[in-house]
Amino acid sequence: KSKDKVHIVPSEGSLPALHVGYPSKQDRSTLFTDTFGAQIKTESCLTTNTARDYMFNSSLPYTVYKNVINLLPQLFNLRASPAPTPVPAFNEDGKSEAQIRMEQEAKRRRERAEEEWREYEEFRRGEREKAEEEIRQLKERRERRKAERAEEEKRLAEARLVEEQKRRAEEEERQRKKREEEQRKREERERKRQEWEEKKNANRPNFVINKREGGPEVQSAPQEEKKEEVTKSKEQLEAERRSIIDQRVPPLNVSGMTVEQLKAKAKELHDLLFRIEGENYDLGQRFKRQSYDMQELAERARQMNKGYVLGMSVLSFWLNGLLECISRL
Repeated sequence: KSKDKVHIVPSEGSLPALHVGYPSKQDRSTLFTDTFGAQIKTESCLTTNTARDYMFNSSLPYTVYKNVINLLPQLFNLRASPAPTPVPAFNEDGKSEAQIRMEQEAKRRRERAEEEWREYEEFRRGEREKAEEEIRQLKERRERRKAERAEEEKRLAEARLVEEQKRRAEEEERQRKKREEEQRKREERERKRQEWEEKKNANRPNFVINKREGGPEVQSAPQEEKKEEVTKSKEQLEAERRSIIDQRVPPLNVSGMTVEQLKAKAKELHDLLFRIEGENYDLGQRFKRQSYDMQELAERARQMNKGYVLGMSVLSFWLNGLLECISRL
C-alpha cells in the first residue's frame, strides 16, 4: 500500500444526491470521482486515515471539507435515514395544510365541547332526578309524620281526658273528705264551747235588760261579752269565719258541665266578682268620706269647746273684778 499523498481537484457542480442502502465498491469510487473530478481506483485511498490525511493535508476550501464529512456515512457502509416525503402545499380543494390543520383542530374542539355538553346534560339530568326523588321521599315522610302526629295527639287527648276525669274524681273525693273533717272539727269545737259555757254560767247571776224612759235599751254586763269575744282562740275565729263563708258561698260543682256551660258559669262568676269589687270600692270611698267628715266635726267641736272655755274664763275674770269693785264701794 502506498503512503504517498494524493491531490484531488474537485470539479465544479453540485454534490450528488445521497444514496440509500449499502454502497458497493464501484459506487464509492464513482462517488469520489463525481465529487472531486479524479478517478481513485485503489481501495486504500478510501480508508478513514486516507480521507483524514486528504482533508487535513490538502489545500481545499471549507465547503469541500463539509461535503466530505457529510459523505462519510455512505462511504463507510453506514445506512442513511430515508428522506421525508414532501407534503404538497395545497390539496384538491385548494386549501393549504395550515387551513386543513386549523379546520381539523376546530372540528376536534367542537366535538370535545359537544361531548362535554352531553356529559354535563347527563350529569344535570341525574342530579335533577336525584333531587326529585329526594323531594318525593321528603313529602312522603312529612305526610307519614303528619298522620303519626295526628294519631299521637288523638291518643294523648284521650289519655288526658281520662286523666282529667280521674283527677276530678280524686279532687272531689278529697274535697268531700276535707269538708267532712272540717265539719266534724267544727262540731267538736262547738260542743266543747257549749260545755265550757254551761260550766261557766252554772254559778253566774242572770242579768236582765232594763229600758230607760225615752232612751235606748241598755244591756247588762257589756264588758263581759267583749271579754268573751277577746278570749276566743285563733282556731275558733277561723272556724267561725269558715262557717260563715260556707253559709254564704255554696260549693261550686262543675262536674258534668260542657264547655259552653263552663263558659257561661265563668262569665257569671266574673260578673259577680266585678259587681262585688265595685261595691267594695264604693264602700271604701264612702268610708273615707265619712272618716274625713267625722274628723272635721271632731275638730270643730274641739275648737268650739276651746272657745267656750276661754269665754267662760274671761267672763269669770270680769265678774271677779266687778265683785271686788262693789265690795270696795
